[in-house]
Amino acid sequence: MKHVRTHYEVLGLSPNATRREIIINYRKLVREFHPDVAQCDKLAAAAVFRRINVAYGVLRNEERRRVYDEDLASAQASAHDGSPVNGRARLPEKRGPKSMGLTIPDAMQLAEAAYSRRRAEEAETLCRRVLCVEPANGHAHRLLGDLCFERRKMSDALKHYSVAMNFGHKSLLLEDKVRLIKAALRISEERPIPEFTR
Repeated sequence: MKHVRTHYEVLGLSPNATRREIIINYRKLVREFHPDVAQCDKLAAAAVFRRINVAYGVLRNEERRRVYDEDLASAQASAHDGSPVNGRARLPEKRGPKSMGLTIPDAMQLAEAAYSRRRAEEAETLCRRVLCVEPANGHAHRLLGDLCFERRKMSDALKHYSVAMNFGHKSLLLEDKVRLIKAALRISEERPIPEFTR
């Protein structure tokens, strides 16, 4: 079985690294592997750079790091039997060179990173893979709602936002978006938007 590098290994740290050590190593690696300044292949550097950012995103946050450490300990304890890690289902692996065995939180973190970098298709694919395993994932539905909102697919956005809110992913911003979409849909039903012709 292929060894999957831990976030600590990606940043060149031991599991008991301090917050300061995490920041120092992260900054050093970012300067080395940023695709704009990397001395090696740009595509390879971009892949390493993304992995560094994912690892740092988990380890810089105390709560995420605690959950990650628990998952890591569980994974090492149950590595031989393939059981779910700490009660978290693993995503089904894809065939081919992009085979990844990700936990759902890791996949959602990658989806958020893809979304923030304007890679909508990649973010959507990751969210849909998560929903295949865990249909009640409010985070995935919220992100799909954001993607639909940006594509002006308001009814789809409303559906995903509503599901996200039903599964406990509530926020004032999300509630505002739902109100805005409902108002926009009500207006478009009452008065169709005129088409402009030259």
